[in-house]
Amino acid sequence: LQPTVLVDVQLEYLKDAPQPLKHNTALKFFCGSAESMARVRLLGQETQPQGGTGWAQFQLSEPLPLLRGDRFIVRLPSPPTTVGGGKVVDPNPGRKHRRFRPEVITRLETLTQGTPADVRLQELERRGPQMVRDVLKESGLEKAAAEALNELLTIGDAILLSASLEMEDNVLVVSKGWWSTTRGRMRDSLEDYHSRNPLKPGMGREELRSLLRLPPRTFNGFIELATSEELLADEGATVRLPEHEVRFSPEQQQAVDKLLKQFRREPYRTPSAKESAAAVGEGILAVLIARGELVAVSSDVLFLSDTFPEMVTRVRAHIQEQGSITLAQARDLFDTSRKYAQALLEHLDGTGITKRVGDERVLA
Repeated sequence: LQPTVLVDVQLEYLKDAPQPLKHNTALKFFCGSAESMARVRLLGQETQPQGGTGWAQFQLSEPLPLLRGDRFIVRLPSPPTTVGGGKVVDPNPGRKHRRFRPEVITRLETLTQGTPADVRLQELERRGPQMVRDVLKESGLEKAAAEALNELLTIGDAILLSASLEMEDNVLVVSKGWWSTTRGRMRDSLEDYHSRNPLKPGMGREELRSLLRLPPRTFNGFIELATSEELLADEGATVRLPEHEVRFSPEQQQAVDKLLKQFRREPYRTPSAKESAAAVGEGILAVLIARGELVAVSSDVLFLSDTFPEMVTRVRAHIQEQGSITLAQARDLFDTSRKYAQALLEHLDGTGITKRVGDERVLA
């Protein structure tokens, strides 16, 4: 039981009540042995006539433990007069309703007349993502709750934000409408980002989460499911649409080809990072590194992706044959300068291929 100060009801107003019921009237609310003063918030109408039945939300002056289906009566406080009664439709609506919203009335009608699955779907659509255990705990449907949720999952009106699609207590569940809407917003956001940033491989995860306005847990579940359905490519720090790939314009490709030709001409004395960025632009250079066409062994030294593994193999072979390699030996091995040899060896140290012992390197 969850004590509540807001309760949605179907209210029958007696035909012999002294006058029509006005919005915000103060009444005494009785349910079982409990009572509380309350303000009536009429939904969908300005006043409720004598003998009429309508929808209302009571704002109680003190919390009461209520369940869906509980019967109640209401009385005028002075002189004490019973003027109506009815049944509880939603004991925990969570917030005040806007009085003249058709969707509020539709929801209350469903809660009153619908199947347990209809009721659960209405709750999911209203509240958004919820953990399975909270859905079952707060539903007020008792033993029918799990069956109702399973029915929704089976027909696809509810969706688990999990690639495994197993209904575990800590998995988030959403309505089909929420999933479709959020999926559409995700695609629109990424399409816009890709069009504005054609040279970037993807959008930062946090940037997308901020645009979708999702809490971390919901966002992570959403990304997991979207990735499993191939609606999204998750690359760790960034995400992208599966069909997105960086494409160079003819002019950009021409500049890239010219730069890579320089790298091939002298593979061990390559253009610096600064010179490469000047030749093709920093954005394009970042793409070449991200694609693996160039390998950055330091902030200033780059090698071709074909050249670098060959250099690693030759360094390994030298150490296996000679027991170690010095900076001067690495320089002579590739007929290059100290700058390139030092950047290469320090990179190999940093990646755990070699380790420095004095002035020499040995295999790690």
